[in-house]
Amino acid sequence: MGLSNAERQARWKAKRAAEIEQLRQQLAAATRQSGKPTEATKQTSPDDAAALAQAKARIAELEKAGTAAAAEIASLKAELHDMLGARFAPRQRPGKPKAEKPPLPPDEERDRIIKGLKTRVRNLTQELRHAEHHYKDAIANSGGMLRETRLAIDKVLHPDARPTEAEKDRAAKGWNVWKGDNDKASRRRAR
Repeated sequence: MGLSNAERQARWKAKRAAEIEQLRQQLAAATRQSGKPTEATKQTSPDDAAALAQAKARIAELEKAGTAAAAEIASLKAELHDMLGARFAPRQRPGKPKAEKPPLPPDEERDRIIKGLKTRVRNLTQELRHAEHHYKDAIANSGGMLRETRLAIDKVLHPDARPTEAEKDRAAKGWNVWKGDNDKASRRRAR
């Protein structure tokens, strides 16, 4: 996984800080070697003077880059704050507000409520039919017995019941349908 922007910035800052610290140490070492400048030591070799000037220039350049980066980060933070602030701030209505609509007469209000309730009942009925269909398909595919079939068989087999021929036929047909579905489901599971 790649680095996030914050991790990249932290690495860059650490790298630049290490370079600046290394150059400061080199400058301090060069100053210690030469000691306090006296008449005898005021004259340094051209190589030392060039290295010292180069180190000072590099330090100034890195500090300037660090300042520029900090300013850029501050401006991006401000821009982000402005964007998020505008996004989550409560929306203001332009100009004058819209005129309020007068309340509906009681008959129209009642008719709207009835229409909404009828729509809701129709939608819930469709959902219920869909759920029942899905449930019956799932039961048939798994080899389970539907509740109506089980109740019809229980009614016929109950010792206190005196079932009619129609009830016995219905229970027998339900048993046969269930047995076929159960066998089909068990063959499917066996594959």
